[in-house]
Amino acid sequence: MNDQGPSLEPAPQQTDPPAPAFVPTMPPTVAQTDVDPFTQLAPEIPGLDAPDAIFALTPGTAAQLARHNALRAAPRYIGIVLAIAVPTSTIALLWIGLPLASILVLQSVVVAYVLVVMYFSLRRQFRSLSRSDVTTGSCAIALGDDALDLAEGSSRTRIGYDRIRTVRATRRVVTLSFDNRHLALPRPLFPDAPLTQLRLLIATEPSPRPSALPPFPRLPQPQVHTVIAADTARRLTIARRLEPWRRASGQLATVLLLVEAGAFGALEFGIPGALSALVIALLFGLTVRFWMRRPSENALRQYQGLLPVASGLAAQFGTDAAVLGGATFLLRAPYSIVTKVVVRADCAVLNYGKTALVYPRALFPPEICHRLRELGVTVVER
Repeated sequence: MNDQGPSLEPAPQQTDPPAPAFVPTMPPTVAQTDVDPFTQLAPEIPGLDAPDAIFALTPGTAAQLARHNALRAAPRYIGIVLAIAVPTSTIALLWIGLPLASILVLQSVVVAYVLVVMYFSLRRQFRSLSRSDVTTGSCAIALGDDALDLAEGSSRTRIGYDRIRTVRATRRVVTLSFDNRHLALPRPLFPDAPLTQLRLLIATEPSPRPSALPPFPRLPQPQVHTVIAADTARRLTIARRLEPWRRASGQLATVLLLVEAGAFGALEFGIPGALSALVIALLFGLTVRFWMRRPSENALRQYQGLLPVASGLAAQFGTDAAVLGGATFLLRAPYSIVTKVVVRADCAVLNYGKTALVYPRALFPPEICHRLRELGVTVVER
């Protein structure tokens, strides 16, 4: 249920100046603080001072939200897997000469297997983002005049009403759609009165409006910080799109797709058909890559809302966790949940549970990566 992104009580250099017309790319800076990295426990995420609603988290709640998120995300991932699995199995079955009826039966089994495996895999992925099975806690919301604050044990987020597109409520879950993503929250966190008020604040100009929220907290002693440049949202959006295909599994999938294309062409037209199919597949792949590197304004919304231009982005590294903080969010990531950090030329990928979170490379300079390795965190620099 976490809305992952960078923010906590900032040092003076972390203040958010007004966004200029152009902000040059700035190098990472190691802040001069009284606390060296990895010498004390990381700070906890501060709670809300005056929440409008509080809900106690339980393992059952986390499992319920994981089921909801898995059902929402499953169609996309299942479609990708079936695009590879069905042609591959069809080629193999045709190769051994099975009749059409047998192929259809076996393909039905393949589809059913993929549906079940992907659904439960996504459930585990979303479940890994919650710590409620380790420690009980609570989540809370506070409505302000122009934004709402959402706080949970490992994260805190401020979402402007102008960023929210829809609010959907069922008997068990409330889903906020904003910045090209969906955030599922427990229905008891939104009693009828706050839910109605939230919808009015998004759709109209109610009077009187709630009082303004207090300043968003910042990291108290950031050890690494940078400033968001004008092109940061675009660069991170492209990196997030390319990340699945940069992994070994993505590269293997690319090879399999090319093999499938060549095999299908060869079945009907021999070597000329195989070569033609490979050329068509390569052209299609280049077209997709071209599209990935040219995100639309709609695709840029996630990082534009999360990391406003000219705002500060910082990190504080403790002995037990890293805390990332920006203008609109805070995230506390225990090293026990961080499975890997991949530092690339254009970004840093924090594998939080089974979910890849993409941040600017500046948050993970070489000295931080070295210390993370000493703590047992897998760090790959490319």
